[in-house]
Amino acid sequence: QPVRRGARVSTIGTIRARHARCHRTVPLNPPACKICFMPTYPLVSHPTLDNTLAWRDGTPVSARTFLADVMALAAMLPPGGHVFNACADRYRFAVGLGAALVAGKVSLLPPMQTAQMVRQLSAFAPDVFCLHDATACPVDLPAFRYPDALTPGAAPIDVPQIDTSQVMAVLFTSGSTGT
Repeated sequence: QPVRRGARVSTIGTIRARHARCHRTVPLNPPACKICFMPTYPLVSHPTLDNTLAWRDGTPVSARTFLADVMALAAMLPPGGHVFNACADRYRFAVGLGAALVAGKVSLLPPMQTAQMVRQLSAFAPDVFCLHDATACPVDLPAFRYPDALTPGAAPIDVPQIDTSQVMAVLFTSGSTGT
């Protein structure tokens, strides 16, 4: 839908592309882009990046480490606007959700991984790919295996900011009441 900015008309996508860096890295209070006035939320809201965000194998994972993993995975994700996150490891699943969100992709979350459900995902989003952490992709979709070890760049200083209008996920029901 067009948005009027002075004498020019732009689409939301054009505005997002123009201000992507602003929306990803500028912490604002209240959260909103100073250029396009789109409200944003931080990906994580821990008091400091050294606070524990998760536990993995009995070891605490800081918000800083989580964000570094999210940013590293987001940079690696293949093209396509939709992700079916089939990671069995809870931490990897969370990193996958965050990476998809930072990369501007929509996570598709079905109730099961049956062949019929996968066909429905493909029909709903032909560009969908499967993010998985198994030795082989568990479903019949283009696959991207979660790397065994992410090599994050420099530890993030700023928390990525997410547009409030961005769709994070589409949740599918079992289909007992329709699609």
